[in-house]
This record gives sequence, C-alpha cells and structure tokens, in this order.
Amino acid sequence: GYNGVRHRRRFRLNKVSGDLELRDSFEGDGTHSFEWFFHTLPGTMITINGARADLSYGSGALELRADDDFSWESGEGWYSPSYGVRHRSHVVTARLTRQLPFTLTIRIVNRNASDPRNK
Repeated sequence: GYNGVRHRRRFRLNKVSGDLELRDSFEGDGTHSFEWFFHTLPGTMITINGARADLSYGSGALELRADDDFSWESGEGWYSPSYGVRHRSHVVTARLTRQLPFTLTIRIVNRNASDPRNK
C-alpha cells in the first residue's frame, strides 16, 4: 500500500438502471486525507447540493452520492476522449479526512433511468 494504507475497490453495476456503486475499503493506522476525482464531459453543468453532486450533460443526468461526510467541490480540469487529445472540462472532487480502517460507498446514479418521468 501507499504510506501504510491498503486500498481495495469493488464495483457493482445495476444493468437495468445503469447505476454504478464504488465500494472503497481502507486498512492501516492513523488519520489520512483521501480524494476522489470525477472528470466530466465538456459542457457538463455541475451543482453541489449538500451530500451529493448533480451533473447534467446534453439529455443525460447523473447524481454522485456518498454514504459519508464528503466535502464536494467543482473545479477546472481536462477530459481526454482519446490518446493525445484533451479538452477543458470540469472535475468534481470529493475530499475526506478519516481514521483508518474504514469502508465507504459512492453511488453514481443514472437519474434518467431512476426518474419515473423518464420511463
């Protein structure tokens, strides 16, 4: 691991809704700071809304949710659709400082699929 921290990640995809669940487990000792980065398509509109981040792009909409006290931020970054190509875009960053060990879950919710108005 890095700096005495061992990290494991599990992915779970709901094939019907398109929702993706990331489950991160951290083992080790002490208190550490962690960051998660979510790069978006150019033109994505981002709204930080308490414990979640709402993303809208074209006809799509996603929601980033966590089961913990994240500090969500939106900033400038890059999107790379292919090797050697990059476009300015936004990055949603989640930050957390926590005592080890712990496990948390981040959900990427496909709002188009889970919203009954879109069915």
